[in-house]
Amino acid sequence: MNRTIIAGPYDGTLGAAVEGHVIDGLVEESTYLWGLFRSASSDPDVFQVMRRLSSEPAWPARLLLQTNTSADGMRPLQTARTAARSADARHPQATAGPGWIAGPTDDAEPLLFTVDGGHVHWLEGDILDLEGEEVTPGLQWCLLPTAEGMRYASRIFRVAGHVDAVPVDGFVGMDVVHLQSGKRNYLDDPITAHRLSSAWCTWAAEWEDGQIEAGHASFGPNGFGFAVRADGRIAHVATNVTGTATTDDHGCPTHITFELQGPSGSEAWEFIADPRALPLEPLPGPVRQAEGLFRRVGDTRRPITWCATAEIPACSPRP
Repeated sequence: MNRTIIAGPYDGTLGAAVEGHVIDGLVEESTYLWGLFRSASSDPDVFQVMRRLSSEPAWPARLLLQTNTSADGMRPLQTARTAARSADARHPQATAGPGWIAGPTDDAEPLLFTVDGGHVHWLEGDILDLEGEEVTPGLQWCLLPTAEGMRYASRIFRVAGHVDAVPVDGFVGMDVVHLQSGKRNYLDDPITAHRLSSAWCTWAAEWEDGQIEAGHASFGPNGFGFAVRADGRIAHVATNVTGTATTDDHGCPTHITFELQGPSGSEAWEFIADPRALPLEPLPGPVRQAEGLFRRVGDTRRPITWCATAEIPACSPRP
């Protein structure tokens, strides 16, 4: 099947077309609330959070919270066991933008996630409290044809606050996945079912010169690949992306190169894993992940705060 990826900016509204391409027939499968934060120190600790909101039961059932605090690698924090159940989350009636609320209950902290214009607030009782502003514009991409398609819309926010009582800085994302009715992301979505992606990275960074960027990049066999990046003003798109990946003994990515061919020419980017943020045990599922930094090859600027979650298929052999 011939496949096409289109990508561009996202204004927060989920219309039925992207750049003139009709994508009717795809329905919302899940929304991912995620974040990657670091503590304020010369050797910062990393905190990763993720919540999946879906009309069907989905993993994780509550908040996923991992950290490398007091460990040489990422491990789950037990405090996440008191988080609200994702199945209890609902849209609040009195909100102008996207949002979810839940609880509190006898055994669960409250959940509040709201987006008001470009401002986000994510509160999970005593577990975390984060606020910040959007890295504009939002980004989206769509895999065509829609008969076997997928749509991914993303908004990323630069935030500060605390996680597990630790002051942190970092980024929060709100990603909405649309699939054909009945399909499940990471189970039988077209990318997973047809093994289209060899490597993926979702990332954001604030650099010492004040620039803030965020984006997504992927490549795979048979010409699959794209990259889309927000720089606070416009969306940059490349639909010809190739690369290579290396992994550790668990199959988690340690370094990935992305070669982008776009309207302005060729660019080389790379994902560099944080050795302290590699998982002690990989999470379940069809991919293996790692946390680190995504940057232009040769970029010497110092990141102020950053996040990059890279993933490759779990079956990928180590080079």
